[in-house]
Amino acid sequence: MMDKEQFYQLLDIESGEDFMYFENFAALIECDEDVDTDWIYDILQDVDSDVFIEICNEFFDDVDNSIPDAETDLFTLLLTIRRAFIGMAKIDDEEVENGLLLLAEELNKFRQWYSVDSHVECRNQDTNQVKDATLRDALALARMEKLSDESYFYDFSDAVNYNIEEYVMNFADLEDEL
Repeated sequence: MMDKEQFYQLLDIESGEDFMYFENFAALIECDEDVDTDWIYDILQDVDSDVFIEICNEFFDDVDNSIPDAETDLFTLLLTIRRAFIGMAKIDDEEVENGLLLLAEELNKFRQWYSVDSHVECRNQDTNQVKDATLRDALALARMEKLSDESYFYDFSDAVNYNIEEYVMNFADLEDEL
């Protein structure tokens, strides 16, 4: 497992206050090494919630653009996760005890699923060769597919088995953010 300093180097930050760009958020979510939830929590304590919401939306917009058109279940799942993160980012720690810790735990759980544990079968339509990939890698392959001659069929059925905790959030507030 990497240490906190290595984790911050991976994110290209020196402190949580530097965590303000799409690239920082993407590096966090796309990290496939073990990450301590406390490190994510430390970052979230220093990040303005509006900045977090903005870079979270940018990340999910980018991911949404990679999802094959027919994959409505995956799109809906990721939209639900996005909304949950935004809702949690808006929670005041005084309203819900340990609200930021809850967000840190869910971010780490999502990171682990997205970049390590998820399973997508990617079948080359010309050669019938099968590649097993994480959701992160399958979506990267889908992006690259647009630039190459290769074409793939993606089976996301195992990847959509993700359990997001139920949280109460104000959907009127979310409407402004999405």
